[in-house]
Amino acid sequence: MDLPTLRAFRIAAQEGSYAAAGRTLGITQAAAAARVHELERKLAVSLLQRHGKRLCLTPAGEFLLDYADRILILAAQAEERIRDVAQQRVRVAASTVPGTYILPRLMGRFRDLYPGIAVEVETLDSAGVIARLAAGTCDLALTGAPVARADLTSTPFLEEQLVLVAPPGHPATLALASLSAGPFVAREAGSGTQATVDEALRAAAVDPARLRVAVRLGSTPAVINAVSAGLGLALVSQWAAAPDQAAGRVVVVDVPGLTITRHLYIVQRRDVLLSSAAQAFAGFLREPSNVTASRDV
Repeated sequence: MDLPTLRAFRIAAQEGSYAAAGRTLGITQAAAAARVHELERKLAVSLLQRHGKRLCLTPAGEFLLDYADRILILAAQAEERIRDVAQQRVRVAASTVPGTYILPRLMGRFRDLYPGIAVEVETLDSAGVIARLAAGTCDLALTGAPVARADLTSTPFLEEQLVLVAPPGHPATLALASLSAGPFVAREAGSGTQATVDEALRAAAVDPARLRVAVRLGSTPAVINAVSAGLGLALVSQWAAAPDQAAGRVVVVDVPGLTITRHLYIVQRRDVLLSSAAQAFAGFLREPSNVTASRDV
């Protein structure tokens, strides 16, 4: 009586079908049914019987379901505790802005509060971040937009503004109607920042397809460097622009009628119980005072 078999039995019993069990477990309907039938063979009892289109529990099945619930809960708790004991580590996949500009400001405060927890951060574009999370190679993802997937949850933790940056010497104000004159430096397809920019421009009656994009680059630092070198204008995170603005490498340009704000999100899988270390890190990010304190760093 192994855990995968008990999971198949419990889901089939709760949902009333092997098809639902297969979908939840990522296996075929036939494979889910085979697991339950093998369990019935070993126990020499019938656990589920079909009534119409729905599977229903037999008396023996009702008895086993109670134990299956408790066994699976205990197994999940045991695995979680073992991971906690073995390694206090949080693996985070972050898109460019949170991974490059925000997390480094927060990590000192997190280390002070949780000195025993190690945080590993991999920085990718938003599409790559979600691929890592879906594959189970990270505990949490940080993105610049919510993720529209039923198997993932997105929780906002920080609001930021996107600003227009230009090479030094550019006028301090630019009319909204003049944006299309460009040239522009933009992010690549799959970038959460670029998706936010395109959506905001459409809301302001500016067609992103009409912008004169001179080059598309794969990271926000590369975009800002290109702007500094005179390749064009760009809409980027205020967090990302601040160091180069302070150093005089770029200027922030006001565009009356265009204000772009967005939330950054903590994304996690619905089917995975976070370790205590990952829960601590997610809770730390959701606490406004931690993020507010980091703005002054």
